[in-house]
Formats: sequence, C-alpha cells, structure tokens
Amino acid sequence: MDVAYLLTLQGLREALGGGVEEAFVILSSGLLAVAFAVALLVYWLVDKRQGLCLLFSYSAGGIINQTIKNTLCVYRPWIRDARITPSATAMASATDYSFPSGHTQTAVSVLGGLAWFQRHEHRGVTVACVIACVIVAFSRTYLGVHTPQDVVVAALVGIVGLWVADHTLTWVDTKPARDVVVLFAGLAIGLAFVLYLTLKPYPMDYVDGELIVDPAAMTVSGYQVFGVYSGCIVGWFAERRLVNFDVRASRRERIARVVASIVFAGVGYLALGALGGALGGEAGRTFAGAFAAAPAALWLGPWAAQQTDRKRH
Repeated sequence: MDVAYLLTLQGLREALGGGVEEAFVILSSGLLAVAFAVALLVYWLVDKRQGLCLLFSYSAGGIINQTIKNTLCVYRPWIRDARITPSATAMASATDYSFPSGHTQTAVSVLGGLAWFQRHEHRGVTVACVIACVIVAFSRTYLGVHTPQDVVVAALVGIVGLWVADHTLTWVDTKPARDVVVLFAGLAIGLAFVLYLTLKPYPMDYVDGELIVDPAAMTVSGYQVFGVYSGCIVGWFAERRLVNFDVRASRRERIARVVASIVFAGVGYLALGALGGALGGEAGRTFAGAFAAAPAALWLGPWAAQQTDRKRH
C-alpha cells in the first residue's frame, strides 16, 4: 500500500512539474527553521515555560526518533523499490535511514506543541501550526523520500516528546529542587543514547560499490542530536538557578535578550564547534557546536541582557 501511494504521488509530481516540487522542498525545510525560531522567541519574549516545553519536546523527540531510526535501519523508499524516483533536490539531503521522518517529528514536536498550548487563547495560531505540520508530513511523501509509515510514526514520536517534556517540567514545578534530578538523569540518558549509537553494529549494504547508508554519518547525526539535547538541559538548569529572567521585563531588556542570545549562540557554535572538530573530528565539531549554542540561547543571552539592564538602572 505504501509503495502504491508513493507511486501515485510520483505521478502527480511529474504531472505538476518542478515548480510545485521545489515549493514543497522549500516548505518542508523552511518550516523547520521557522519552528525552531518560534520556539526560541516564545521562550525569550512570550512564555518561558511554553518555550522551554517546545525546546525540550524538540530535543527529547529527537533522541527518541534517532534511537528508532538507528536501531531499525530502514532504507529509503527508492532503495526498497526501484520504481520509486524521489525528488532529486530532496534526495540530496536524505542520506540517512528513512524510519521515522526527522522533519515530521520536529514539526510536530514544536509547531504541534505550540498548537496545543494556544488552542484556547489563539485558535488562529493553532490552525496555522496544524496546517504547517500537515504540510511538512505530506511533503516528505510527495517528494518520495519517506513512506506514510515514516511520517505517521514520526508524528507519534513528536507527540510523545511533547508529553515527556510537559510532564517533566510539571514534575519539577511541583518541587523545584527536582531540577537536579532532571539534570543528571537527563544527561545520563543522553550519554547512554550516544554510546549506544556509537557502539552498535550497522548494516553494511552496498549499491554500485557504495554504502547505502554510512554508519559514520549516522553517528555524526546522533552526536548533533545529543548536543542539542544536553545543551538544552544544561542551559535550562543554569538559567533556572542563576538567572531566572522574566519575559515581562522592560522592552530594552527583551530586545537585548534576543540579540545577546543570538550573538552568544552563534559565537559558541562556531568557536566550540571548531575546538570540537580539532579534538574529535566531524562528530566532535557537530556535538560541540550544537551543545554550545543551546546554553548560550537559554542562559547566557538572558543573563547578559539582565546584567546590562540592571546597570542602566
């Protein structure tokens, strides 16, 4: 059934031409960048608790999604059935395993979470976010790089990630000292995840003399997910204990919070990424850059803005 569905969409894609195809390529990737930016803006300016939940949902969902992906090692649709011809543009970046879809999981974790939080106060936001999630999920099958099973399970993973994030933060809210438990337990889970991905065996299947999926590339992807995940936990804990900023601060501080966070995150990503690359190759660069950016955005940027505003007063 999944192959028949993909072949139907393939015929539709060929009939509609490259313009529609490129539009879906842009939408499926662009909406993810928008989703991450929205999560950070909610955290910085609107509702810190909701923003944290979206970021935790994204990172926890990423850990779950990557664990399933690297455990089952399901090949892309065109590897499993030669009749499927995916979008060449989308195929260029679809070099990992197929199941579940990372794009769909990210969209549901963040935009789906925002839809849930805003369902009572801003129904227009909820509708827009749900539509965006559907577009991302559909685009991955329309472009031929994922099966329906890939996107459905990824959506479920996104929902599970959101549930885990929300209940974890609620558990800490009822007794603030529990944040230490979340810090160490979360980092232990992340470490177990990256050790598993590094040490487990991977299929070594070849097509035309080339590996279908390079295990080294999958390890690098795992380190990136681990970097974001662990960085979010550390940044959350540090901000909670050392800063505890208020989103309702002066407009000057809020603007400074956004600017400082972006600057610190960019500098941290480049500087620690370069150091990690020198010490640990591509995996080290990917992990260090991703890890540095998250605490910079969640903790250092708000801290710098808060200090600057206090000096002015």
